Amino acid sequence: MGDSTTLGWGVAQNETAAARVTAARRKVPSLVWTLLKVAVAAGVVALMFHKDMIRLEDLRRGAAQWPLLVASLFAILGVLFIQSQRWGALLRAQDIHIRPWPLYGLMMTGFFFNVVAPGGLGGDAVKAFLVARGQTKKAAAATTVFLDRFLGLATLLFVSCVVIALDFDRLWNAPLERLSAFGLPGGRVLVLAIVLCLGSMVAVALLLMSRRVRRSAVFRACARIVPFRATVKNVYEAMHVYRSHPRMLTGAAVASLVAQAPLFVIYYAYGLAVGADIEFWHCALIVPPAMVIRVLPLLPGGAGQGVIAMGLLFPIVGVQEGGAIGALGDAIFMIAYLCGGFFFLFGKASYREMRTVAETAHDDQ
Repeated sequence: MGDSTTLGWGVAQNETAAARVTAARRKVPSLVWTLLKVAVAAGVVALMFHKDMIRLEDLRRGAAQWPLLVASLFAILGVLFIQSQRWGALLRAQDIHIRPWPLYGLMMTGFFFNVVAPGGLGGDAVKAFLVARGQTKKAAAATTVFLDRFLGLATLLFVSCVVIALDFDRLWNAPLERLSAFGLPGGRVLVLAIVLCLGSMVAVALLLMSRRVRRSAVFRACARIVPFRATVKNVYEAMHVYRSHPRMLTGAAVASLVAQAPLFVIYYAYGLAVGADIEFWHCALIVPPAMVIRVLPLLPGGAGQGVIAMGLLFPIVGVQEGGAIGALGDAIFMIAYLCGGFFFLFGKASYREMRTVAETAHDDQ
């Protein structure tokens, strides 16, 4: 009896040890991803200091203008509120109605987790989980998060194309040596990339909402062999709903455009803060394409992309303090995202349950 008890205790101890090892292995990817984001951000800033794209005196001058920076923080929080209402319009098309303030709380909680959470638990995943919780149409609710990101990027690209059309020669012939590729000047690479990205996104949206494509034999054949057919079907149906709600989709697009306009003023303020010889039209020309680069998934977690984008593009209009402007912008945006912790701490969200959902999804993969 004693041997059996000892053996059973030993097996249980081994299982406990195995469970600890498994748990430790699960934590490694998130830890590595988080450290990678920090390392990339630090490396980008160090490189830009080394290349003299950011000067310490510019940052000191900008930090001294703290009332202006505080005002820009509140302006950014206002921009994020408008963006949350864009998301609300997409939700209403799915017959999901959330009041403006709670919806803003969900949006801010997602931004908070973008900053503080390990790589496996991004802000979009958090928002998708929170908005789907308690909904009968979970796939539709979660799909709106990614459609909101899609629409935001498409709006930035659209504004960038308008700006390109207004000052085509300057951008098309801009040298931008660091962006040069395939024997083309950097300005042409940038213009072509923006136009092609917008064209591709419009084409994808039209295909997803096309009734002819939906009824085609090719589509039906693909639907039978695609992995996770049930989930893909629910997501596709959720996307197709917007064909029947053009007014709500238009409202979301208008809200997205309205949210872009204050960004010109905000970055103009940062330019004044660092002592740049900057005019408002410089920001109208540079900020849209720079924001596109800032939100694209080019580096782990997008670390340092805002600094890089502003540092590369502002010299087109003769503003050499672009790196410092971008650094101030990234810093204030991060503070705004950290304000989302207020909604997380005093709302109904639970980090533990969101973490569990993220780990379960990771294990399923």
